[in-house]
Amino acid sequence: MLIRKIKTGLLASLLVASGMAFSQVEVGVADVVGHPGETVEVEIYYLGNGDARTYQFDITVNDLTMVEGEETGIDVSRCLESAPSAPVEDCVVRSDPNLDTVRVGQASFTDPMPDIDPIGVVQYTISSTAQVGDVIDLSVTDYDVENVDDDDVVVKHGSIEVIEAADDGSELAVTPSSHDFGTINVGDSDSTTFTAENVGDADLDITDVSISGASQFTIANNGCNGQTLTPGDTCEVDVDFDGDAEGTYSAEITFESDADVNDEVVVEVTGEVVEDNGAEEGFTVDFDGGLGAGDAGDTVSSTGTVVYEGDTSATLSCELSGDPVFSSNPDPLDFTFAESGSEEFTISCTLPEDAEDGQDYSGLLSCTDEAGEEVYTQDLGCSVTADEPEPTPAVPVPTMQSWGIALFSLIMLAIGGLSIRAFRS
Repeated sequence: MLIRKIKTGLLASLLVASGMAFSQVEVGVADVVGHPGETVEVEIYYLGNGDARTYQFDITVNDLTMVEGEETGIDVSRCLESAPSAPVEDCVVRSDPNLDTVRVGQASFTDPMPDIDPIGVVQYTISSTAQVGDVIDLSVTDYDVENVDDDDVVVKHGSIEVIEAADDGSELAVTPSSHDFGTINVGDSDSTTFTAENVGDADLDITDVSISGASQFTIANNGCNGQTLTPGDTCEVDVDFDGDAEGTYSAEITFESDADVNDEVVVEVTGEVVEDNGAEEGFTVDFDGGLGAGDAGDTVSSTGTVVYEGDTSATLSCELSGDPVFSSNPDPLDFTFAESGSEEFTISCTLPEDAEDGQDYSGLLSCTDEAGEEVYTQDLGCSVTADEPEPTPAVPVPTMQSWGIALFSLIMLAIGGLSIRAFRS
């Protein structure tokens, strides 16, 4: 880890330079430097005069936009690591609702409080978007030292200067950064894999991979311990979670290396074990795969429901295959239930603009649970409406009015009479 402390204003030199009496004390924050994306450690220190019994002061980060973190950008560790044995109250706590302030406090000492350097260490991860030359100010915004007048307290503000990363350096990264196994039943087990990677540009050696915490977590396969990782190279560690007894458990897996950046990476695992009450668990999918027909360019759809019955969390993942006209909402079709519940989904078929009349399209909807077991399949179908053939027009048949029929009859009778006379002649 690249850290360069610039401890300025040691008490003795301050007193000589300023001509102040030796009754003064100094509280302060060290200056450090780091490159974008690096986690740096800022030391907090106290130099006393033998009169003080307690102290407390606040450190405020003036530009949190340049600080990243899991939740707040601030992670406190090693509080009073080098302090003498004494009752401690609120050694280091986050005290500001906006989470930009760290408060350092110490309970009363029976004897005069000695120098403490460092009181503790505050870790900041510099934003990966921070620019070289940026300065993150760390201001001591409030302080209280018992038995010492405020005028006799020298305050040293600190800062983090963003510098360019070294060209030749190794950096260790582990993914995922944490893992929650969720809830499993007593007697069941689960596992996950952590991947360590050298994201720097020089070789690094992983010297140790260890686990501490609840015994329900164990390293099943350690493929990293003792490995040399070249830039971009990876290794894997498998961790098992054994549900041998009810309870909520956690542990930490520590990756130690000789990396120039992040030489030690700690990841947390958590999980809960519950007694199986024998309740029926499972998924039911209600869906009609026949999406219907429409004109070319139209979209036809059908809505379905995923129902889960159970008292523990479960996930279902569904995929579409076949002709590329099918789509889903939501996309992807992944469903997570903490307990019994249901969710709706829609499958659509977008008919191509250039599709021919009567063209059919087919696909498949398949769903698997978190164990990889297939729990549902459904054929999908849609088509372009076929135009009905136009009927053959009827040939017109001439018709006559009633007067025409009468005239036609008279003409026929006349012709018949003339024919008889001619025959007799």
